[in-house]
Amino acid sequence: LTGLNFQKWSRSVKIALRTKGKLGFIDGSCARPSQDTSKLEQWIKCDSMVVSWLLNSMVPDLSEAFLYVNTAHELWDELTERFGESNGPLLYQLEKEISDLYQGSDTVAVYYTKLKRL
Repeated sequence: LTGLNFQKWSRSVKIALRTKGKLGFIDGSCARPSQDTSKLEQWIKCDSMVVSWLLNSMVPDLSEAFLYVNTAHELWDELTERFGESNGPLLYQLEKEISDLYQGSDTVAVYYTKLKRL
């Protein structure tokens, strides 16, 4: 994650976590067990592993900013809030990139691919 590629990054992360059976740690469906259960330690290990994967997939400046978030779900929520679709400056940049894009001598297929990358 660079901060400018959240949509692509989040899609890739979701695919990777789904293949490992860990998607529930970021979407909240795999809730932390109560303090009394023997499953708590295993949950903490898995959640910490997901947090580690997320942090290690970010540029260093970003990962440092999120280093002290407690759980994978909290980290995911903070990332979504900061870089998700409701991010005004990011939307402005995307709109600018779209308006600056022109076909020129590119084929329709190449131009379409460039547009889809945005």
